[in-house]
Amino acid sequence: RTPRWRFRVAEQREPAFIQYEFHGDLEGRAAWEVEPQGALTAVRFCWYGVRPAGWWARALVRLGEARWHHLLVRRGLLGLKARVELGAGR
Repeated sequence: RTPRWRFRVAEQREPAFIQYEFHGDLEGRAAWEVEPQGALTAVRFCWYGVRPAGWWARALVRLGEARWHHLLVRRGLLGLKARVELGAGR
């Protein structure tokens, strides 16, 4: 089984901060912060009390916490990339 969750944008401060609220197998909030640094861009990801919801999710986290983290960050980066690219075309 893979983790299932939904998230929505809870707070956004253009152009550099997006906070998500998780629901499903994970509960809590996480945020992306983007900071231009010359020709590069620093991207920070912060957890705010994100935790597994229910005994099944807790067991899955114990067995594959690194995999869950990888899935979350990868999906988040892809979404962030799409959002930045969409904003660049305005």
